Amino acid sequence: YVFQKTVRVVINFKKTQKTIVRVSPHASLQELAPIICSKCEFDPLHTLLLKDYQSQEPLDLTKSLNDLGLRELYAMDVNRGK
Repeated sequence: YVFQKTVRVVINFKKTQKTIVRVSPHASLQELAPIICSKCEFDPLHTLLLKDYQSQEPLDLTKSLNDLGLRELYAMDVNRGK
């Protein structure tokens, strides 16, 4: 088992709440989504990862945090309004 360097990522959700996850900066957002969603208690199938709350543009899930240069992101539950 090779120890992977992890980084602290701030996950903002529900406008005002935030949580911290420790994840590999090289893992794709696709791989990180389940971890992020479980921390926020969101369903991964209904969660968008955005750069920030203002940005309605979903992040590219094939990219890693390092690719995107991010250490903070916004998780949005798109199922809530239904």
